[in-house]
Amino acid sequence: MSNYRNLLILLCVGLLGATIQASDEWVRHDAGESWTWFEDYLLSSATYGIACEPTRECEVGTGIFAFGRPLGRTVVFSGQREITVYGIGTLHFRAKDGRGPAKAAYFLKTARTIRIVDITW
Repeated sequence: MSNYRNLLILLCVGLLGATIQASDEWVRHDAGESWTWFEDYLLSSATYGIACEPTRECEVGTGIFAFGRPLGRTVVFSGQREITVYGIGTLHFRAKDGRGPAKAAYFLKTARTIRIVDITW
């Protein structure tokens, strides 16, 4: 339930025209064999740098997380790469190679926020 609350807060902040600062710092977590939440987003579009241990295979999922899985795009990868996301959703990671938890990370490279501009008469 807290993921939905966080998405609602992001939606409200996004509609107010908040800006998102890109970061050069990796955010690290352990990703289990089940989907592990990493980040909520509400952006017009964003590019994330994502990473998994070089000797491991991870999967990243984007979009709304429901029914026990991400409903957007999923990508299986190893090492580092970039992924672009759109709209509202979450980043979820999991270890895909059946060897237990893996170390995974992400950073926000670029972001275009959702802006609502009021007209002045």
